[in-house]
Amino acid sequence: LATPADATAKLEVSRQLVKSHGVEVHNQGPVEASYEDHTLKVGAATLVAGLSSLSLRGDLSLEEPKTDNPLLVSGRLDVAEMISLLPEPSGVSGKGTLNLEAAVRGNVRQLDPTLKLSMEGGVLEHPQLAAPVTKAAVAVRYSDGVLLVDRISASLGEGELEATARVPLSTFGDSLPVNLPESDQGPVSFSLNVRNLGLSSFRAAPESVD
Repeated sequence: LATPADATAKLEVSRQLVKSHGVEVHNQGPVEASYEDHTLKVGAATLVAGLSSLSLRGDLSLEEPKTDNPLLVSGRLDVAEMISLLPEPSGVSGKGTLNLEAAVRGNVRQLDPTLKLSMEGGVLEHPQLAAPVTKAAVAVRYSDGVLLVDRISASLGEGELEATARVPLSTFGDSLPVNLPESDQGPVSFSLNVRNLGLSSFRAAPESVD
């Protein structure tokens, strides 16, 4: 072989089980992947951990960008299980499901992804909160170099908050860990709407404050 990139390889795994922080992770069905023609090809791969799952299918080129069969990623991430993976106990607990849909085009040197994250009806409890955060909702998407927060909303006691944002990734310059397509997509924008949220919702606040 002239270079390692010219190699070919094939991987088939019938069943694999690992355990981390008390959570068992295993594949659902066979994992099929190969590398040839400078391209990683994932025929099927689904990982399951409790109520969470992550599936991959498609191609990702090492060199020349290909768009006819992008690497597709879909997942359902259980909030309680994600919190359990935190390295330090924090007293935080929660429930809900975060849904993920993504397509990765480009190549490993310059990824060109699209992404959607969504959740409805999430719950989060924290030691510093007098009441749990309820009705937590998330609607976030990324494409063409811009992160769009269509909605992040939640209720805390009698209070409600809702935020939206628009963040071009060009704002971060060269500080991102991956190389994404460069584009000038305008300024950052952010809005936050808070209704009926008193300081007494936070345990750190004096009881006489509202």
